[in-house]
Amino acid sequence: MCIGPGRGDGVARCLDRSGLWSTTLYVGTLTRWTAHPITITTHHP
Repeated sequence: MCIGPGRGDGVARCLDRSGLWSTTLYVGTLTRWTAHPITITTHHP
């Protein structure tokens, strides 16, 4: 799991391991919501 205790540490580990982290943020209520996909990638020189 990339998200959990430790704030952004899990996301940083996922980025370090695979260079990619993605999730979907759902905003709204149970009957009316909007999905917002979020992807973070890193490019090592």
